Amino acid sequence: MKNKQRIIISLMCAVLITAGVAGFFAWHTKQVTHYQTLPITSGSVSNTITADGTIHSTQEVTLHFQTGGRLAVMNLQEGDSVYQGQTIAQLDTYALQRQLTIALDSYRSTRDSFDQLQSNTQTNIAQTQQKTLLTQQGVSGSTIDPQMYDIIKRITDENQALLDTTVANVDLSNYALQLASLTSPISGILTHADVTTVGQNITTATSFSVADPTQLVFRANVLATDSDKIDLGAQAIVRIAGDSATHSGIISHIYPQKVTLASGQDVYQVDITLDDVTGALNLGKNGTATITSSVNTHAVLVPTWTILNHQSLWVLSHNQPVLRTVTLGNTYNTSTEVLSGLQPGDQIIVNPGSVAAGHYSIL
Repeated sequence: MKNKQRIIISLMCAVLITAGVAGFFAWHTKQVTHYQTLPITSGSVSNTITADGTIHSTQEVTLHFQTGGRLAVMNLQEGDSVYQGQTIAQLDTYALQRQLTIALDSYRSTRDSFDQLQSNTQTNIAQTQQKTLLTQQGVSGSTIDPQMYDIIKRITDENQALLDTTVANVDLSNYALQLASLTSPISGILTHADVTTVGQNITTATSFSVADPTQLVFRANVLATDSDKIDLGAQAIVRIAGDSATHSGIISHIYPQKVTLASGQDVYQVDITLDDVTGALNLGKNGTATITSSVNTHAVLVPTWTILNHQSLWVLSHNQPVLRTVTLGNTYNTSTEVLSGLQPGDQIIVNPGSVAAGHYSIL
């Protein structure tokens, strides 16, 4: 009787143990198979931004008079051709010419006085030398003034300084006369002139612009927040206002200085060299550029919704859920680039809410 009881108890324990083991494996299998995963994939990504801009020339200058005055000569109008060295405008030079005449007269007078002093000085020195020789020979009546050389030198230096001053005044008057004419340092067309009518007053703020229409570029204003998304050589498509055609090109120059537009936006300007500069590409025309840069053909991408707190991902590694800390790049539509933190063989858990508390690792 006792043996039967022991057998029954042993059978019951075996059944319970078997049921427990089977239940554990069933639970574990359920936990593992419950995760929805995706393999780590790589793809081609790029940054695409749009920026407004204007057609410019790589050869363009803005000119100002260095002094103010009355406009006396203005033979060009906006749109006229200009050759290098050509006079664009000229101020009234009457007062400047009179100042130059006065400076020249002062120079002549000072020069005559200086030459006479030089002649007198040489005569006095000669006389002094003769007296010195007679004294050495014992001839009576010959005297030497020991301060004579110092006096002569001082007078000569003073007159030399006065002559130098008159020469400088002539140079300055002649320079001011030259500044009354505004000449172009490049060939091109006159694209802008603040004043066009003779008799108007000119200040140093009055501007004239010249540009070479054969060296056209599209100068785009890239927002400061997008400045890290542009590179030299990046591809761009430009659309000019009023023109249905598109123009392709590349970024050929990035200006280092940040510019604040009239709208208050901070931008960095870039020049886009276009493949075709014909058609509606005229100086000053506005348009929009679509720039594609920072191309990566082997980017690691994950679904954006699987990222936790902008720094973590649930992955299935060796059939175990692991919370990985990752470094993220840019987001492209519904995918985000992962720069580091994932390992070969990891599977992205796309339903992170299924992870059971207490059955995972954190790395």
